[in-house]
Amino acid sequence: MTLPEIQNDLTGLGLGDNLGLATLIYLAAAVRATPYKMSVIVEGASGTGKSFLVKTVLGIFPPQAIITLSRITVAAFVRQSDLRNSVLYVQEKFKDNNLDQLMRELLSEGEIIYSLADQEIRLQGPTTLIDTTTDSIITGKENRTRSFIAKINRSEAAQASIFEKQKERRTLEGLLAQSRESFIYEKHRQFQEGLDSQLRVVMPFARRINFFSPSRHAPRTFERILNLISAIAYLNQKRKTVHEENGTRFIEADEQDFLQAKEMLISLEVEEDEAALPGETIEFFKLLKAHRNALRQHDYFSRYDVLACLEKGKQGRTYKAIKKNMNSLRELGIIEELPVRGGKNCIRYRFPDDFMGCGLDKVEINCYAALSLTADCQDFGQGKAIVSKAFNGK
Repeated sequence: MTLPEIQNDLTGLGLGDNLGLATLIYLAAAVRATPYKMSVIVEGASGTGKSFLVKTVLGIFPPQAIITLSRITVAAFVRQSDLRNSVLYVQEKFKDNNLDQLMRELLSEGEIIYSLADQEIRLQGPTTLIDTTTDSIITGKENRTRSFIAKINRSEAAQASIFEKQKERRTLEGLLAQSRESFIYEKHRQFQEGLDSQLRVVMPFARRINFFSPSRHAPRTFERILNLISAIAYLNQKRKTVHEENGTRFIEADEQDFLQAKEMLISLEVEEDEAALPGETIEFFKLLKAHRNALRQHDYFSRYDVLACLEKGKQGRTYKAIKKNMNSLRELGIIEELPVRGGKNCIRYRFPDDFMGCGLDKVEINCYAALSLTADCQDFGQGKAIVSKAFNGK
C-alpha cells in the first residue's frame, strides 16, 4: 500500500481538510514497534475537530495498540507497565509538571523507574505519544522539542466539513458509509500485520539532506525528519528489495520517500520552537523577493548591492545585519554563495533559477520548505553544494 493510497483512504474517512496532519499521525502509529518512533502534538481551539481527527486515524489500528488517557495521576500512569509497542493517546493535555517529566523520560530514555513506599515500579518504553491540546505551551518546552507540533485546520471550510460529516452520519448514506469505513479499517489492519517491524531502514542519501545549519536547530528536530522519511520507506517495504549485511536485514529509503515527507511537512501549520525561522530572517527574505529584479541585473550580486538596493527603497539596513541575514539564507539553501579570491569579504551571491519556486516562498510560514537534497556535483570547484531542483519539489 503506497502513501497516496493511504491518503486516499484517510480522505474517504472525512479527513481531507487535515490530510497532512492525519497522515503524520498515521505514520507515527504505524512505526510504533520500530526504532523510528515519532510523537505528535495536535493543537487547536476547543470544538475544532481535534478529537475526531485523532480518534478516526487511531481507529484504523488494532485497539490493543492504542492506550487512551485523559485525566490521570502519576501513580496510575507508571502502572501502565509496558508501552514499548503502543500508542499513548492523551486527550486534551492538562498542566502537570510531574507527569510531563515522566513523559519526557519515557520518550527519551525508554524506561521509568518509580519508587513508592512499598515497591519499585518500572514502566517500559519508549512509546509513541499522540497529544491533543488547546495550547501546546502547557506540555513544557522540553516535551515540545520531542514532538511534531501541528495546528489543526481552523478554516471555515474545514469546520463546515465537520458539520456535514456529523449530519451525514444520521442519514442512510451515512449508515452505508460506516460499512465502507469498516472495510477500510480491516484493510489497513491486515496491511499493518503484514509489515516486518524487524526490518531496518537505510538512507543512502542521508548526508545530502540539508535543513538548517547546526546553529539553527537542535538534533532532535532533524531526528524527527529522518524518522518521518524512514516511516514512509517502512510502509513501502513490500515494494523494496530486502538486503542483508552481517545478519541485519534492511531496506533502502529513496528520494521519493524524502519528497513525500517534505510535501507532508510543508502542508502543515507547524509551531515548533527549534524549527521556526527568526522573524528578522523572514522579513529580509521578503525584501529580497521584492527587489529581486533589480538584483538580477547581473548574474550575481554582493552585500553592498543589497545595501544600496534597500536604501534606494528607503528600507535601510546596516551592512552587519545584511551580512547576518545573507548567511542565514545561504544556510537554508535559498541563495547561493560564490566565494571570490582576494579576501574574506569578497563574496558574491546569486539567486538559484528556482528562487521563486520549489516551495521556497513557503518558508515564510513553514520552515520545512527549506528542506532539500544537495546534488552530488560541486559548484565551480569551490566546494559549495548546489541545491538540486529535482528534489526540491518543483
